[in-house]
Amino acid sequence: MYKTAPKHDDSNGYEVPQWLNALSYRVLGACIEVHRTFGPGLLERIYEQAVCHELALAKIPFASQVPVSLSYKGLSIDGLRLDLVIDSVIVLELKAVESVPEVQLSQLVSYCRACDAPLGLLVNFNVHVLKAGMYRRLNRPSIQRHSNATQRNGRPPD
Repeated sequence: MYKTAPKHDDSNGYEVPQWLNALSYRVLGACIEVHRTFGPGLLERIYEQAVCHELALAKIPFASQVPVSLSYKGLSIDGLRLDLVIDSVIVLELKAVESVPEVQLSQLVSYCRACDAPLGLLVNFNVHVLKAGMYRRLNRPSIQRHSNATQRNGRPPD
């Protein structure tokens, strides 16, 4: 599979579990395959359908258009929908925009917190070389919880 790291990575030496890195490389490989076929210039929903197909072909578990509720002082707030959640541990947001503003990367971290995913990937397909459109953000508290669960039972949590 593809061995490429996102160009924009915020890990800053923070140790990410090997199983999570391996899964993220497989997911990014699926995105690269879609980009090689289509290139830049299409709508996000086209890329999303193709990425879902590529993930299914690779037998990578995922859910698309995942609704997430937020809690605020006892109030459940609906309306948040994530593009893709990979194996309950990676939030994958797909974009087809001229540039990715910092606020979208902050949203990615918030999405990870909302569903307790340790890793968030944002892939912007509107670039000539996809590596330039890959962003990776960590939800460090969730990584710690998932790593502790892995150490206890020998596998990543469900």
